[in-house]
Amino acid sequence: MDISLLPEELFEEIALYLDISDVLSCCLVNSRWRNAMNKNRIWFNLCSKRFSVNMQNLDMIKSPCLVDPPFTPPKQNCYSLSETCPWKLRFMQEAHVMRNWRFGRFMSHVITKTINPLCLECDEDVIVISSMEKREFTTWTIESSPIQVQTTPFSLWHVISDFFKLSGDKLVVVQCTLLQVFVKNMNNRNAFDLTYRFLFNKSEEESSNIPSTDDISDWYNNNIGLYPSDLNTVCDHNGDYFVGLVQEGNMNKVIFHIWDINTGHKVGEQLIPQVDDLVTDVHFSLHSSDLHILMKLRDSIKERTTIFCFSLDTFKYTNLHIKFDYVVPIVLFGEKFLLNTDVSGRNIWLWKNEDGEFIHKLCCNFDIQPTSLQFVLSFVIFAGNSDCMGNVMVFDTKTLKTTCEFVTDYRVTNLLFIRSELILVGGWMQLGIWELSTATKLHTLDFQDCLWINQYKTKTIVENDDDLFLLHFW
Repeated sequence: MDISLLPEELFEEIALYLDISDVLSCCLVNSRWRNAMNKNRIWFNLCSKRFSVNMQNLDMIKSPCLVDPPFTPPKQNCYSLSETCPWKLRFMQEAHVMRNWRFGRFMSHVITKTINPLCLECDEDVIVISSMEKREFTTWTIESSPIQVQTTPFSLWHVISDFFKLSGDKLVVVQCTLLQVFVKNMNNRNAFDLTYRFLFNKSEEESSNIPSTDDISDWYNNNIGLYPSDLNTVCDHNGDYFVGLVQEGNMNKVIFHIWDINTGHKVGEQLIPQVDDLVTDVHFSLHSSDLHILMKLRDSIKERTTIFCFSLDTFKYTNLHIKFDYVVPIVLFGEKFLLNTDVSGRNIWLWKNEDGEFIHKLCCNFDIQPTSLQFVLSFVIFAGNSDCMGNVMVFDTKTLKTTCEFVTDYRVTNLLFIRSELILVGGWMQLGIWELSTATKLHTLDFQDCLWINQYKTKTIVENDDDLFLLHFW
């Protein structure tokens, strides 16, 4: 029986159990088999399995392919063959990008001289670099060769920025307590317009008195007063909400100030969780609509850490509450889990985000490098060093098992996950492209550090000596 003649739904169910080599073999049988395999559901499944990426929406790589040999979409010259389905074309694009990474094929462009300290934010369209010296930021388009398209001054020209972050179409800058929201121009996605300015720890009414001039330094100094250098603001935003607090006075009475940066309205204020001990430090991070709060406490004996979660949807604290009897060096929040390292620097503790249930303890025989620790999909990836060698580990939160572990011939400073099969391992004066399944270094890139990689894995920003470079792998 020719199974390609089965009902389409049944045939697709069978094909979902096949890997890419089996599907390609089926396509070679005859035109009926090839057309039967040319279905979006089948190739969507292959994209998800092969590249370990959550592709819920069909989002093609639309930028021109700059690297030789270029990607050429297939053309059907035979009337009996159906047009290549979109998800198969998406699979072919992903495979082409991965081949370029594997063979070290890329195009390099110098962006600019490195600014120290470097404050850099990126998305698919632009790179935004903050200059602490000049109190401004520059915007570069990075679709092909980088082009500087905009230089924008901060509102307080003699104050450095305390917070600088791009999320979605919004760039948020905070100087002292002045919140500035820049939004991408609707007609030019490579430029930002100043849309809102608020005193984030005050009411909307008090912010209505802010002048409309570019430089409001004198007004701020006369009406608000420039804060002393030992006063600290803590901020975060997710493209929809901004949350900020000012660490001053009695830390047990510190208040979160929450703004809707789509509408420009203050949503409300919230007192930090009330505890019996003295609060000495408060930090937080915003994930979707959950505000994860890290508090350092001190009693008469010692310091320790506790974690809470506040929901911006319900405006209530959730069931998440984790207590530690020591000061936690590193806490990292993911979509479903959070993790922390302990004082030894060699153990990772995994917890559920929902209710703080303990899940797993991962023990290492090396000192964990803090800058390498990250959640990627369902994995935790991190590295550490011992003597002159580096150690890289990939831990699966679904199976609670280490899926990959290998040793590098150089000390590791950071990691960037490319796809399920490849990882970029940064070390002193070199970047290595490693294959995870075989623990093999495929290529060495002659750059010192990798700062960012985009969603499609088609371009990355690296640093070498005093220059920033844009590398295209598509």
